[in-house]
Amino acid sequence: MYPSNLYDRLEVNSPLRVHLFDRLPRGQEYESRLLGIGPEGIRIALPMVEGRPIPIPVGSLLTISFAQEEGLYLFDSEVIGYQKEPTPFLLLSNRRLLIKRIQRRDHFRLRTNLLVKVKSEGGLRVEEVKWTKDISGEGAFLLDFSPEEVKVGDKLRLKIFLSPDRPPLTVTGEVARLAQLGGGRWGAGVRFLSLQGEDQDTLIRSLYEIDQIQRGLHPNALIGESPKMRELFALIDDAAKSESTVMIQGESGTGKELVARAIHYSSPRRSNPFIPVNCGSIVESLLESELFGHKKGAFTGAVADHQGIFKAAEGGTVFLDEVVEIKPALQVKLLRSIQEREIRPVGSSKKEKIDVRIVAATNRNLERAVLDGSLREDLFYRLYVIPITVPPLRERKEDIPLLVDHFIKVLSHRAKRRVCGITSPALELLMAYNWPGNVRELENTIERAMALGKGEMIDVEDLPPQLSKQKGRAVFIPQLPTLKESERELIRKALEYAKGNKSQAARILDIDRKTLYRKIKEYGLG
Repeated sequence: MYPSNLYDRLEVNSPLRVHLFDRLPRGQEYESRLLGIGPEGIRIALPMVEGRPIPIPVGSLLTISFAQEEGLYLFDSEVIGYQKEPTPFLLLSNRRLLIKRIQRRDHFRLRTNLLVKVKSEGGLRVEEVKWTKDISGEGAFLLDFSPEEVKVGDKLRLKIFLSPDRPPLTVTGEVARLAQLGGGRWGAGVRFLSLQGEDQDTLIRSLYEIDQIQRGLHPNALIGESPKMRELFALIDDAAKSESTVMIQGESGTGKELVARAIHYSSPRRSNPFIPVNCGSIVESLLESELFGHKKGAFTGAVADHQGIFKAAEGGTVFLDEVVEIKPALQVKLLRSIQEREIRPVGSSKKEKIDVRIVAATNRNLERAVLDGSLREDLFYRLYVIPITVPPLRERKEDIPLLVDHFIKVLSHRAKRRVCGITSPALELLMAYNWPGNVRELENTIERAMALGKGEMIDVEDLPPQLSKQKGRAVFIPQLPTLKESERELIRKALEYAKGNKSQAARILDIDRKTLYRKIKEYGLG
């Protein structure tokens, strides 16, 4: 079931399908072929669409599938390099390469029941049935029915809702057998006859993805059942139905990019690229070229035309992380691009139309950023159409056990090490900690515990010492104004921005009016 290497199954130029694993749950697939395998890695042809290369950055996680007579095979890998000329290719890591044959019974054992809507040719309509288990490994599945509802030979039309964020699969099936499940329950073995819009292998891969997410093995799953997370999920659903710009706010490590991905893959744009950009990590002089592209000779080193991110994401979503870090001069061009839906590459005299949705994010207070000049007021209003706030972990501590379970599954799956769970005393420490680094800090803590621990359960001694001490991090603060000086200046700017309207100033500062009046009197700002 697990071939030792690719040579056991593939030859040079064998066809492959490349699935961008970090674009789940909907994902996108491209055709490729094997170019060669060596000690440096696996070389595959660079996926192309209409003669243009697909932008797949180094570090992307891919799932590669290939078909053989005995079935479909998958393996996961990471992009470690690429070459555009003379022969375009991606270089994939061959470390810990695990090639698995995909059998239907492996991927239809879902932990949660799927929603299936059924309509038969005889007029039967069942709005919801439970997909219980695979009964044959050949595409027949056990659905909860009673003998009065269906009989062997009945033709059924099923809509299978794999998850809330993707359209249903339409399947034609035939009742192949009836079986008594016990406790007075019956099941019907339904054999697939045809799929509309997707072939059998695509269905297998689709259910494989959902299985990964439902079992908590997919790294991009948003985890949480607290009231705050339920509110967040509802906002994501609403935002996905709109084309308006979205502004995601939240502290570092809360998962702002995961929220942006969830919006994209729940939207009609999900089959097109999602491209994240960390605006604070790109040098100011290069950011304009990265976003809008440039023409050959536009500046020193521009030896060829460069397609910017806005064009590369055509039809999809551009995620501008830490958008406040963009300098004001470039903010003007960004504002114009969003308003007019067109860009002008650096060194070009012509404008180019674009079709992208903008989702932005920051860990800063936007209204204060407007006050101190970091963010232009007109760009603020253009971005702040659908605001979403991601709650910090300390405000949803009831989700910590779910997150711990998720990280243990994900990290165990990657490291191939068996860890069964966490002890109650260790979990109590995690619940008591304030998590200034939020979910990212929790994930790093679990990864550290799994790397250094020896047993099958994470215990107290496997956790970092600061969790036991429950002390905050020591932070070096350079010479800054005093707290009172900073507070007085902030209140003064808020009043100036609000043109003396104290109610509006209080909202900007996120304090009540009584507190604002007291502070105005205390600092002599009346």
